[in-house]
Amino acid sequence: MSNALRIEKLTEINYPSWAGEMEAVLEKEDLWDVVLSPDSITDVAVRAKQSRKAKASIRLCMSKQLQHLISGDDLTAKAAWDKLKDLNASSCKARAMMLKKELYSVAQLDGESCNAYFARADKIRQQLIAAGTPVSDSDYKTTLV
Repeated sequence: MSNALRIEKLTEINYPSWAGEMEAVLEKEDLWDVVLSPDSITDVAVRAKQSRKAKASIRLCMSKQLQHLISGDDLTAKAAWDKLKDLNASSCKARAMMLKKELYSVAQLDGESCNAYFARADKIRQQLIAAGTPVSDSDYKTTLV
C-alpha cells in the first residue's frame, strides 16, 4: 500500500465508510478482483499471491483491536472481506437505528445556543451518513424545527 494513501482504520463503528474507502484502496492496488471474484484469476499462484497482498492491505487498515478477526493463513482475502461484512451487518443496522432515534428526538437544551444545537444535530447526521444511512435534507430540517 502506498504511503501517500491513508484511510481511517476500521473500528467497531465505521464499517460502511471504511468498506467504501478500502474497496478504493484495493482497486488502486489492482487487488479488488481477488476479493470480489477470486475464481476469475485462473493462475493459482497469482491468485494466492494477490489474495495475501489484499488481506495484508485490509489488515493494515484495521484497528489493532480488530485485526485478529481475519488472522490465519487459511483465510483468503475474499473470506476475510466477507467475514468483516457479515460481522458488521447487524451492528451497523442497530447503530443506525439508535442514531436515527437520537436524531429524531434531539432538542435544544436550556441555555444552549442555536449554533451548538445545530452542531450537535449535524454530528448525529454525519454519524448516520458514516453508518450508511443518510438522512434526507427535508427530514433533517423537519427534525430541527
